[in-house]
Amino acid sequence: MPPTISASIQLKVLVLADNKISGQLPRGFPEKLLHLDFSQNNISGMLPARMSASLRYLSASQNRMWGPLNCLESTLELEYLDLSMNNFSGGLPTSLFQPKLTSMLLQRSNLSGGFPPLAPYPYGPGSIIDLSHNFLT
Repeated sequence: MPPTISASIQLKVLVLADNKISGQLPRGFPEKLLHLDFSQNNISGMLPARMSASLRYLSASQNRMWGPLNCLESTLELEYLDLSMNNFSGGLPTSLFQPKLTSMLLQRSNLSGGFPPLAPYPYGPGSIIDLSHNFLT
């Protein structure tokens, strides 16, 4: 991914879905970024250690991402998360269950371990949590 894209501090929406992008993601993204979609590529490696605190939409499905999912602790505004069809390791950290999150799609992501208790957030009638086809116990 060109470094100029991730360095653009005013960028609010970045959609790179369904391309042939390979390699790893940059270490960080602009702080004002609200919407990030790089699904259906050939991106490998781990998610950046820190994501934009204002991020509301993150889709990284159908890549070759790996590693633990403990990097989303700072994304308190996150409403939509799709990391499905990757090769992550470990279990579900409770930090994934953010107060504003209404859609969490993690099917076929190679997750394992115990299932954390669902946070006491008011998941409404339109909320979606899909953890199917993993190795959770």
